[in-house]
Amino acid sequence: MKIIKYLFFLLLLALIGGAVYVATINGEFQVEESRVINAPDELLFNTINEYRTWDKRGPWMDESDDLIMEYPEKTSGEGASYSWKSETQGNRRMETRKIAQFSSIDQDITFITPMGESKSEVYWKFEKTEDAKTKVTWGMKGKQSFMEKAFWATQDSTISQMLKPMYSRGLEKLAAYVNEKMKEYT
Repeated sequence: MKIIKYLFFLLLLALIGGAVYVATINGEFQVEESRVINAPDELLFNTINEYRTWDKRGPWMDESDDLIMEYPEKTSGEGASYSWKSETQGNRRMETRKIAQFSSIDQDITFITPMGESKSEVYWKFEKTEDAKTKVTWGMKGKQSFMEKAFWATQDSTISQMLKPMYSRGLEKLAAYVNEKMKEYT
C-alpha cells in the first residue's frame, strides 16, 4: 500500500512541476513575413482589404479540402469580417479593426479549437519602394493560453516557426494573384 502512496505522490509532484514549467513559459508570440511585390500599394491594399479575395490567395486554402467560407454583408473596410469552418482546421473568424488607406490594415483573428478560443492580432503594412513596387509585411501577434503553451511545449517547433512558411506562401500567392489581376487590365 505504501508503494501506491509514493507513486501517487511522485505523479502529483510531476504534474505540479509540469504545470509550473508551462506557467512560466512566455506565451507571447509574433510572426512576420515581408515581400516586395511588383504592384501598386493601392491594388495590394484593396485586394487584402476585401475578404472575398482571400479564398483565392489564402495559404490555408491549400491545407484543407473541406473549408466552408461564410461572408456577411460587409466584406471590406473597418468592421468587415469573414469566417471559415473546417473539420481539420477548426473554426476561425477574422474582422478588420482599423485601416489607414493604402498603408496599413489591422485585424483580429479568432481560432476556435479543442483547446478553446484564442484571439490574436493580424497586421498588414504597405510601403512604396523607389522602383514603383510595394513592400508588403504580414504579421500576427498574440498571447497563448495555458493550454496552448502546454501543447506547443510538446511540439518540435514553436507557433511562430509553424506559421512563418504559411505566411511566406500567402505572400507568394498574393503576388501571383495581383499579377494576374494586373494582366487583365493591360
